[in-house]
Amino acid sequence: MLTMSSFEGVLNQRKSSRLAGVLVVSLVALFALSGRAHAASFSVTNTSDAGAGSLRQAITDANSNSNPSTLDTIDFAIVGSGLHTISVTSALPDVTEKISINGYSQTGTSANTNTSPSPFNNTITIELSGASFDATGLGSHAACGLVIRADNSEIHGLSVFGFSNFALGATNSAIYIAANNVKIQGNYLGVRADGTNIGLGSNDLTLLVEGAGTTIGGELPGDRNIIGSISGSNQGAGVSFGGSGNGTIYGNYIGLGKDGITDLSPMNTDVNGINPPFSFGVNLTGSGGNIVGGATTARRNIVSGGTANVIISSDNNTVQGNYIGTDYQGNVRSTITNGVGTTTSVGDGNLFGGVNAGEGNLIAGVAAAGINVSKFSLPTIPYEINPTRLAILGNIIRDVRVLPLNTFGNSNLGIDITASIDSSNPADFLPDIFENFGPNVNDAGDGDDGANGMINSPTLKSAQQVSNQITVKYDLDSADSPTNAYRIEFFTNDESTIFGYGPGQEKIGVISSTGNGTNKTATFTVTGDYADKSITATATAIDGTTNSGFGATSEFSRNLSIGSSADFDSDGAVDALEDLAPNGGDGNNDGIPDKLQPTVTSFKADGTSVFTTLVTNGCSENGTVASIDVSSLAKMDAGKSYPYGLTDFSLNCSRGDTVTIHKYVFVNADPATFTLRKYNPNTQAFTAVAGSTITRQTVGSAQAIVSTYSITDGGQYDDDGVANGLIVDPVGLATTQALANTGENIWAILAGAGTFIVLGAYFATRQVRRK
Repeated sequence: MLTMSSFEGVLNQRKSSRLAGVLVVSLVALFALSGRAHAASFSVTNTSDAGAGSLRQAITDANSNSNPSTLDTIDFAIVGSGLHTISVTSALPDVTEKISINGYSQTGTSANTNTSPSPFNNTITIELSGASFDATGLGSHAACGLVIRADNSEIHGLSVFGFSNFALGATNSAIYIAANNVKIQGNYLGVRADGTNIGLGSNDLTLLVEGAGTTIGGELPGDRNIIGSISGSNQGAGVSFGGSGNGTIYGNYIGLGKDGITDLSPMNTDVNGINPPFSFGVNLTGSGGNIVGGATTARRNIVSGGTANVIISSDNNTVQGNYIGTDYQGNVRSTITNGVGTTTSVGDGNLFGGVNAGEGNLIAGVAAAGINVSKFSLPTIPYEINPTRLAILGNIIRDVRVLPLNTFGNSNLGIDITASIDSSNPADFLPDIFENFGPNVNDAGDGDDGANGMINSPTLKSAQQVSNQITVKYDLDSADSPTNAYRIEFFTNDESTIFGYGPGQEKIGVISSTGNGTNKTATFTVTGDYADKSITATATAIDGTTNSGFGATSEFSRNLSIGSSADFDSDGAVDALEDLAPNGGDGNNDGIPDKLQPTVTSFKADGTSVFTTLVTNGCSENGTVASIDVSSLAKMDAGKSYPYGLTDFSLNCSRGDTVTIHKYVFVNADPATFTLRKYNPNTQAFTAVAGSTITRQTVGSAQAIVSTYSITDGGQYDDDGVANGLIVDPVGLATTQALANTGENIWAILAGAGTFIVLGAYFATRQVRRK
């Protein structure tokens, strides 16, 4: 061993003072190392709340062992098998020295080995319960399960629940983190050790983070957490991320049990989904810069069961690759009760989704909106918050449930840019007035202001698939990019929202575009057959001043059906047939071929060579148009003949639209011999259409009987009677005159002979798919 005397001898032999200085420094380091304390371990040997062998004593002892450079551990060695519950009746000591509390050290435990998003297979046997903790009179953070004030501390393998109770007027949580770089991994928080039952006691706020760089979960299977919350207030959440931010949330179940199916908070959302108390899955507050999920499945979180599952309330956060509102497989379940998928009312430069593979989130099974971007005002204070430059890219949004909202009506969109006002009682966090819910109308020049700048969406004019290429014609009038550059993302849908905008079931194409111009063209390659599906699009400002390089994203555009090489406007009448219509394929003589217009359809009346042209005003398109014979109905119209069949059509509109319909039947006949009648499958009866007119007109070079009438979505002549944006209507020209030798009044002949023929309950079971 090197001693001071031998060291002095070495110095005497050295001629270089510089070398001697180096040796002195080295020796000082050696003496420092020889005196360094090793990491200490403290053991919990019983479930008592105090005394030797208790968790309380272990934390006290660890705090007294002042070794800032080491990571001490608290292990568990409680005698006996099975569950061990530590009931805390008063505040535990804050953790003030860096420590790892490891519940997996207890005999009989095992860490999870299943990668996200698969169900958990771990075994936890250590519970920390606050169900018997009387927190009356205690201030904020004084009645938490664990309070972490030491940087670089870690919590593993514990079930912690029952501590937070906002009703006492203080902010308390299962775990409160007031330190940096803390790891919370492999735990059940707000959830009992079985992983499927919410903990006893109060679980308003489960995990409250006010430090920087916190890691919740991780990419390794053993790091994943289950986090549940049942709110007794409007401030409850599974995870509330405040403080200095820059934390990560990877691989967790938030709101679901270990099977990936069980909703841990089924009563949090009432039948309307809007009445308090509100409960949130992840609430990103504070300084921001947090990351929730990622492009790999190992980073995917499942966040479901909340009034709002993800809330962004700070700047520069990234939310990617998560399943929101679904079970672990991305399936929608009626047993999982969701409100809004995600919402933000404050914050700048956030990114929801992304442009690379795996970065988009799946949002489904939610209500009112997949993503709500909302300006919020308290005029009595006054106070206003407004989110800006939220980029929404690459996400799949489907199965959005219709939700009734006070003073607005039904809400149902994939992306909804809104405003709300709370003027009567700011303390209840419940808006009294809802504005801009439902599709926002584009304004010329995009000069309006509000959440995300109220950025205009693209206006789709036509879409056609030929082979594996889809070509879309569109207009764009957006003004939110500093460089006038935009990313346009195109999505298809099998079923639309009630408004006919989105929601965005499958992303099929992306282009770059400038912000101003009409008759723009987008062409992209696809691998499937999308003809007859609907297409919608969003516009996102390209903005190099944000962390993601993107700024505000619009709502989805109005849906438009994708045509095929045979039927360009996807109205059910092939182009070759529409080309044979009067006036050279321009039945209504408006100067545009019928085959190019989704609101103008020409076809042959059922069983005849007579052309009919249907023109609608007030809807985006005719969903499907066809002619059917009266004999296809569940009940006949006795004494009436329909020589030109019934026009069976569906119209895609916005909720509550009133549509004017012009029906041209190209025959030279006396209009006085006809009445316009409609079949209602619900009553199985025909009625005359009130307010309709029937005239004979010269249309271009052809003579036609023109009938004109109006239908309101949800009104008398709408088959489903619901203001849902879908109008379905079989209507025909009826006459009581015999039409000899035409074969077109078969029913009148059979009815007169006393013969009743029903060829199937066509409309009794018929469902029209809205595009």
